Amino acid sequence: MATPAANGDNTSTSDQPEQTENRAVATLSAETKAMLDPLAQLPFVPWPSQDVIRMGALATIQGMIEDGTDPTTVLSAEEQEARDKQRQEEEERLQAEQEERERRRREDWAARGGGGRAAMTEDVFDPDEL
Repeated sequence: MATPAANGDNTSTSDQPEQTENRAVATLSAETKAMLDPLAQLPFVPWPSQDVIRMGALATIQGMIEDGTDPTTVLSAEEQEARDKQRQEEEERLQAEQEERERRRREDWAARGGGGRAAMTEDVFDPDEL
């Protein structure tokens, strides 16, 4: 740190930026100062109030525990949406597989002559054969 000069000049290199800042702020109107720093009028509290704590995530988790709900099983909105989408895709896949199995079963049944119509068309009575 530099000591002030003996001739009465109290300006030092560390005080100069503060003075220019003060001059710049001093030229602003009170309305502009309030707009630039809206929290200047609020009291300083180094920790959150009880109301803020009660609205936080830890209070939500504590409430879940008190209700008997396991917080590890509760999903966020994004996780729930992803799980729902995954479940829907799985259901669609299973339905498509089931439809494919049913189609194959019908084709196999028809190929084995399981359809009465296929057998009847081959054994139709023809009077010319007599």
